[in-house]
Amino acid sequence: MTLTEEDDFKSRQSLLEEVVAFAGLELQSEDCAIRAAVHSRGDRGGLARIINERYYQFVVWRAALRKWHAEVERGTHDLQLSLGDDRHIFEMKCWRGEEGSDWPNIQRDIDKLRARPTCQGYVMVFSYNPLPDTSGNIAFLRENLKGVSWPQADYRFRTEDKEGQPIEFWVAAWCCL
Repeated sequence: MTLTEEDDFKSRQSLLEEVVAFAGLELQSEDCAIRAAVHSRGDRGGLARIINERYYQFVVWRAALRKWHAEVERGTHDLQLSLGDDRHIFEMKCWRGEEGSDWPNIQRDIDKLRARPTCQGYVMVFSYNPLPDTSGNIAFLRENLKGVSWPQADYRFRTEDKEGQPIEFWVAAWCCL
C-alpha cells in the first residue's frame, strides 16, 4: 500500500466511523423517544416497532444534515456527503436475516456504488436481533456481500422489541471497492 493509498484508507475509515457513530447515536435517541411514547399506554418496543427502511434512513438523514454538507436522495443515491472535492455516497438498507428478501437489494446497491469510480461509496445496513447474534450477523454480511471491504464500522445498542424482549439494534457500514 502506497502512502497515498494508506492516507486514503485512514481518511475513509475515519469518516465511516464518524458517520456510523453519529447515525447510531441518532437512531438510539429515536428508539428512546419511541419507547417512552408507547410505554405511557402500556406498549413496548422502540425502532423495532417500525419495520420501514425509509424511517431509519430519515433518522440518519436528519443527523447528517446537522453535521455535514449533505444531500439526501441525490439522484439515485440515499445520502451524499461533500467534503471539499470528495463525494461520499451512502446507500442504506434494512436486513432481516440470511434468508431475507432484502439481500438482492443490498447487493444491487453495492454494485451501483462500485460502478461510480468518481465517488467513494459505502453501504450502510440497519438490523436488529437477539443479543448474542450481532457479531455473527455483521461478520456474515462482511464475508458474503460481494464488493465490500474494510474499513468497516458498526454501532449497537440494546433495546426491546414490541413484545418487550431484549434485542440489539445495530447499524453497520462498509466501503465498496
